[in-house]
Amino acid sequence: SYQDLNQRYEASLNEKVDDLVEQLSQEASSLQAELNAANYAKDSMTCRLSELEDMCVKAEKDLEEIRESNDAKVIEIQALQGQLTTEERTARDSRGQMVSSLRAKEKEAIQLQSRDAQSSEVLNQSNES
Repeated sequence: SYQDLNQRYEASLNEKVDDLVEQLSQEASSLQAELNAANYAKDSMTCRLSELEDMCVKAEKDLEEIRESNDAKVIEIQALQGQLTTEERTARDSRGQMVSSLRAKEKEAIQLQSRDAQSSEVLNQSNES
């Protein structure tokens, strides 16, 4: 009868609706799991990004300290080079003075030898006479 047909049709529709609701519920569950995983990944990436930013800030500070230290070392090296140059000049001047003094003493020694030789010659001539 028409009523039986209608009831079977309604039961069939209800079964299809129940199947679709179950299927949509499973899909919603699956999408919720994916969303949860994506949110967890996002949170992990946000945390990692924060760690990397902190590392960058520390690296920038370290780099600045290294630059300052290098600048100080450059100044120290330049001062030492200046001091060395001064000491080299002083050493050269002292060497020059020593060389001059040695030459003067050499001349004096030659003159003394010459006088000594002359004195010996005069003494020899005097003894011979």
